[in-house]
Amino acid sequence: MYYPLRHWNRKAQSQLPASSCQSGRTRKSSYSRSASKLPREDGVLRMSGGHRTITVEWRHLDVQGQTCDRCCRTGIELAGAVEELSRELSRHDIHIDYQETRLGPFEITASNAILINGVPIENLLPDARVVRTCCASCGELLGTLTDCRALELDGTLYETLPVEIIRRALWIASGVQGNCEETDKKASSRLE
Repeated sequence: MYYPLRHWNRKAQSQLPASSCQSGRTRKSSYSRSASKLPREDGVLRMSGGHRTITVEWRHLDVQGQTCDRCCRTGIELAGAVEELSRELSRHDIHIDYQETRLGPFEITASNAILINGVPIENLLPDARVVRTCCASCGELLGTLTDCRALELDGTLYETLPVEIIRRALWIASGVQGNCEETDKKASSRLE
């Protein structure tokens, strides 16, 4: 099954920053009005001008305005994480800048990916690695058997990245001390 971008789960769609259904390859919405961002190679931000910005980019397959199940669910989870953490991180004067990049059929290897300050989420999470698994939904959209990105973390395979894992990576990227451990405990209890 696949989801037309303009019709997929209207409740989830309304939770995404701005509209995920706009035309165009890349869409950007910002949770901050202005901030200079200085991402480092490790994805953690440095202070600049009193406040910081975390840039979150969601890359997903888009075939004639439709996306696959896996990407759709990851987008919904990401929207939840961005919404929750925007409020929490604003107390630390950190803002989240959300971007969506729609990928064509020949870019499937980059689909279902989240980049935080330009760094793939798996590079921020200790012991995480990308694996490729068969995705029937992508296969239906592309008309051929297709493997899609998934994440293996702590011995568990995630075809859709849950809010808890996204939150953990965002806390790490924020550089705010003490919150990663608390988030890890919450994430572990929710994922069990």
